[in-house]
Amino acid sequence: MNSDTNFVFHEIHVMKNVTVTLDSVQMLQEFYVTGARKLRPGLSATEAQREVRALLPWSPIESSPTILERAWFVEPRHQLSWWDARIVASVQPLGCRTLLTEDRQHGQDFDGLVVVSPLRVSPSQRFDRR
Repeated sequence: MNSDTNFVFHEIHVMKNVTVTLDSVQMLQEFYVTGARKLRPGLSATEAQREVRALLPWSPIESSPTILERAWFVEPRHQLSWWDARIVASVQPLGCRTLLTEDRQHGQDFDGLVVVSPLRVSPSQRFDRR
């Protein structure tokens, strides 16, 4: 198991007492492809499948016309790529306050949804936004 894999397992452990929302099944697919095919050394296909199955209880959000409309609003408002706008549009209505990602600027605020880089804060600080 490499350090990237350990990081993922650590994140899953830290998040056990946190309500977690997955934006879409597409995110699980990307996780699988990255874990099984892009990381060097990575996970075996069987290991990556097991990890994806472990995330399924987090109930990925299904795309809907409402999410599509909201993403069209969010995209120009925050000058986001389509895919980032879709993520923000998917989780904002659920009351999510933290977006854990390395892909956006740490501290960036999308109308109350704040980006937290997992590489810039300790695990205990990642979801402590009361």
